[in-house]
Amino acid sequence: MKNYDDFINEGLEDFGIIDLITDLIMADMPVSKIKELKQELQNSNESLLSDLSEKFQKWLSKKAVDYLVKSTSKYYNKQLEIVNMFDPTDFTNIDKCEFVYLGGGIDAVTDLKSNWRYWFEEQFSTEEVNPHVLYSEDAIKMSLSGSWKGIEKDDFKKPYIFNPLRNEIIRDDPDFQDAYKSFKDGDFDEPFYKNDDKVKRLGKFFNKNVVAFDLRAFTLCDTNFVKWDATAGSGTNGELQLSMNVKQNIFMWVDSKMDRAEVRLKVKHISPWTLGSVTKIVRGDEEVLLLIDSIKKMNQYNGN
Repeated sequence: MKNYDDFINEGLEDFGIIDLITDLIMADMPVSKIKELKQELQNSNESLLSDLSEKFQKWLSKKAVDYLVKSTSKYYNKQLEIVNMFDPTDFTNIDKCEFVYLGGGIDAVTDLKSNWRYWFEEQFSTEEVNPHVLYSEDAIKMSLSGSWKGIEKDDFKKPYIFNPLRNEIIRDDPDFQDAYKSFKDGDFDEPFYKNDDKVKRLGKFFNKNVVAFDLRAFTLCDTNFVKWDATAGSGTNGELQLSMNVKQNIFMWVDSKMDRAEVRLKVKHISPWTLGSVTKIVRGDEEVLLLIDSIKKMNQYNGN
């Protein structure tokens, strides 16, 4: 077996291009699309492989989304029947809670140095080097590779905790700061303003160094622990959607007294879009401590 890049770079040299591609996609691609693709192959030029790669990736992405929609709905419909959403002490039907991602607002938070994520880490250990936490060096490695490669996993204790504040690499970049300031100052809000260089640069920063960076590590986690307040934006919602698709536990913490009054949210503020996929909802700080205690007990039960 070859991976896709090797197949594209090497496999096409050994076979008839048109026959091979047709065989690969005939069963799933509409006839009209096959004819269109074959015509483009017959009129091949130096951009052939690039064009072919883009078409195949779009087709594959569509197939993946179709599968995820069906499997996600089926999985969570079953989960809703067996999981006690409002009991933070009942982990009976939770298979695993060994690697926790700390989700929630970041960009709209006023004091990142006192963020709740650090409080959460301390609930599992107050040691100066917390054995549950992936610190910056390891968090960045994981975000670059999407794996434990180069990280001594045996040095950590379960549950492992991934705090996305510890893997940031762009906030001190002068180009990022310049583009982000223009964005937040409203420079791009004026009608007929056409210089989009900075906003394109900002988009590239976020796509490469925030979105993909966080999600590579995020998908290794089995649990998305979300602080749900008014600072949570589209990034949090995007992660929640991905949580559904990869079938993570989703723990929602609402109405915390740690929040400023103006950002506190309650259960009624959770989107119904998300509600059908939530594993646990904890209301206030007493319930969240019970949930944390349950996470500890589960990992002790597994012998870790």
